[in-house]
Amino acid sequence: MLQTKSKNRHRSPLYSTKHLTKAILVIALFVYEPIRTSGISADSLQVQVNQQIDSSLNWSNRNPKRALQLARQALQTADQHRLLREKADLLRIIGLVMFYKVDYSQALDYFMQSRDLSRQINYLKGEAAALNNLSVVYQEQKLYAQTLQMDSTVLKLRLQLGDPELIAGSYNNLAVSLEYLNQPREALLNYHKAVNISKADCLEGSLSLYFNNIGKIHLENQQPDSAYLYFNKSLALSQKLNNLQMQTNALTYLGTYYIQQNQIQKAIVHLEKSLDIAQSIGIVYEIESAAKQLHQAYAAIGNYDRAYQAHLLYKQMEDSANNRETMQKILQIENDLKFNKERELENTRNANKALENQVELTRQMQFRNMSLLSTLALLLISVIIYRSYQRKSRNNRELRKQQTQILEQKKEIEAQRDKIEALNNTKDKFMAIIAHDLRNPLGGVYRLAEMMLSDFENFEKKKIRLYTEQIFHSSEKAFILLENLLQWAMVQLGKATVKPEAINIIDVLHDNVALLNSLTCQKQISLTFSNCDNCMILGDRQMVNTIVRNILSNAVKFTPPKGSIKIFTHEEPDFWTIGVKDSGIGIAPDHLPHLFKLSEQSKKIGNSKEKGTGLGLVLCKEFIDLNKGKLSVESQPDKGSTFYITLPKV
Repeated sequence: MLQTKSKNRHRSPLYSTKHLTKAILVIALFVYEPIRTSGISADSLQVQVNQQIDSSLNWSNRNPKRALQLARQALQTADQHRLLREKADLLRIIGLVMFYKVDYSQALDYFMQSRDLSRQINYLKGEAAALNNLSVVYQEQKLYAQTLQMDSTVLKLRLQLGDPELIAGSYNNLAVSLEYLNQPREALLNYHKAVNISKADCLEGSLSLYFNNIGKIHLENQQPDSAYLYFNKSLALSQKLNNLQMQTNALTYLGTYYIQQNQIQKAIVHLEKSLDIAQSIGIVYEIESAAKQLHQAYAAIGNYDRAYQAHLLYKQMEDSANNRETMQKILQIENDLKFNKERELENTRNANKALENQVELTRQMQFRNMSLLSTLALLLISVIIYRSYQRKSRNNRELRKQQTQILEQKKEIEAQRDKIEALNNTKDKFMAIIAHDLRNPLGGVYRLAEMMLSDFENFEKKKIRLYTEQIFHSSEKAFILLENLLQWAMVQLGKATVKPEAINIIDVLHDNVALLNSLTCQKQISLTFSNCDNCMILGDRQMVNTIVRNILSNAVKFTPPKGSIKIFTHEEPDFWTIGVKDSGIGIAPDHLPHLFKLSEQSKKIGNSKEKGTGLGLVLCKEFIDLNKGKLSVESQPDKGSTFYITLPKV
């Protein structure tokens, strides 16, 4: 059965569940055997294909890979023998499996093929099921108003069919759409309609789904006792029917309930069971949901290792789905453009054909009446040809205009795709910094602390002081890197706000030189700077501090022991410039153009083996731009570098 991912509310099954019992009985016949078509009648062949359909559906949410194999095998047989209704059903099953695998583009294609074939052969039940599938894809695109409209259409079709199980499923789907449109009271009424219809006709197959959805509404509306009752009903029923997807969903909801009730151990037991089942059936959004709640539960009892593992699994599942969703949106835009173009070309061809038929008919009439109306006929032909020419010219102009629009839209899509790829490259670099450069100093702290704890009583004071200094320096590096990462992330998210104020340059320089005093002393670096009078600039104090600190820190990092750093200021009509000149290793000329770009950074090693990610310079450049200033550099390899920070005067 399909379910939504964003809020973990479930839609009704795509197919009737009354066939599931029968499907279990025929699994032994079809799991390991392909359909044999030689020497059997058409009726027997149709029965076998329908049994294969039941088997595929039964495996769809327990073993999607096996379900896909069975469905494709049966589809080949149905196609060969013109079993069109069975072919429409099998196309929907394949689309369903692709949906469970979070391959929305493939799912959309198969659902649309099933809908078109069902309409072609006047298969009302198949058309309703295909529209139901498509409404789920609309829901994944967050088009909730369109989803509600399509669900209403499906309900009307199913009321015509008179199948109570399908009608109950449509009421459930309407309720899901109403929840997304923030109408919980109307949603609850429709869920209870689905339950009442299922109970009246003894349809147990989907009741566990409806119970989970009702319990979710009660939990969100601060009615935990009612929610607990419905979740347990769902769990008991899904275990009875061996519905693994509903079991994992009910267990996840119960885990959420226990977290709210502060019964964390019970929550962990239920969520671990849910995760095991979800991983065994391979449904991405069930794994994501269980892992997300497990992270919260383990964090609540202070088990941060398990909480981290659960959070990592949740993010992996979420990133996988998000990446697929992004590509699906691009493919959907391209498919829509292709479909519109083909439809417009077909309309033009039909119009031209109709016009040609009309001209031919007119010519025949003129031929029959030529002896009596020759002059009038010639005039009429001239008028018709002239109008035909005008119409064709107008159609051709319109077609050229549409083709131009399509080309422009294609260029826009390609530009958006390039932008997405650039953002992904930046994100990969950001994650690499977190995974590698932040781990190194923290790993050093961890190992040093472990060594001290293992034999603390026998450590000499000198060694303890040495290790403590190393722990302090590693922690300081991690703190500076983490602060830069957070500030850079705020800029990328557009949440960095500039609060300009009057700032004394000398005060900023004194503060940051004092912060780096221990490092300069350790490397015996000579650090000097010249004072200035009334050196007041206009900028954000925190950002200016960050800029100066990063530039000075790089100068210390890449200056050899007993080297020198000079700080000077220069006044211009509208700006003050701060210069930081070091006697360090310098920068190669081919690296200078890429110095302030994160995606093209390469790691540098300082004179005392310090590692640099380049993020600090990227952050400085973005902060300088936000404060309407300039950042430039002059450098020669092995001779040192000079960085110029230019900011507006007060």
